[in-house]
Amino acid sequence: GRAANAGHAFTLSAHAVIFMNATSHAITTVANPSAVTVNHTDTGPVANGRDRAASFSGGNQWLHYYWIYDGSTVAGIVSTAAPTTGPNLPHTYTSWSYAGAVRQDGTAQVVATHILGAMAFYEAHILALTGGSATSETVVDLSAVVPPNAVSADFVVGTGITADGGGTTDAQL
Repeated sequence: GRAANAGHAFTLSAHAVIFMNATSHAITTVANPSAVTVNHTDTGPVANGRDRAASFSGGNQWLHYYWIYDGSTVAGIVSTAAPTTGPNLPHTYTSWSYAGAVRQDGTAQVVATHILGAMAFYEAHILALTGGSATSETVVDLSAVVPPNAVSADFVVGTGITADGGGTTDAQL
C-alpha cells in the first residue's frame, strides 16, 4: 500500500489477498485484485472509505487498513480498530484481510508510508528523538512512530559529538 491523494487516502495493491470470512472463518484467496484507493474522508461503513460514520478527527492516531470482499468484489476499508477486532464491514461484505497500520498526523493526513507484506516503511525519515542529550539510560517513547501491533522496528541513530565531549543524538525511523 501507499499514501495518495494529498494525504487523505491510501492505495492498496497486491499480487494476492487471503481473506477470512468474519462469521464462518472460511478462507478465500483472490489473485491479482485491482488496486483500490481507500479515502478516510468517506463516511461509512462503506467500501473504500471508513468503517464508521464518525470522522477520524483529531489526528495523531493509528489507522488500520483492510482489504474487504463480498464474494465477487474486492475493496478496502479503514478503521481505528486493530486486527484483533477487525473492521465494521459494509452490509454486503463478509470477509476481510489486514493490510497494515498507517499513522494519521496532527493535521488528519496519513503519513506517507509503503507497506510490503508485514513490513512498513516511511517515505521520509520520521524523527523519534531530536537533540537527545541525556547522560544516563533514558526511555524514548516510540508510540507515535511504531504501530501498537508491530512486532519489531528498525531505526537509524545519528550522533554528533562536540570537541568538549558534549553532543546530541537523533533517532529516526
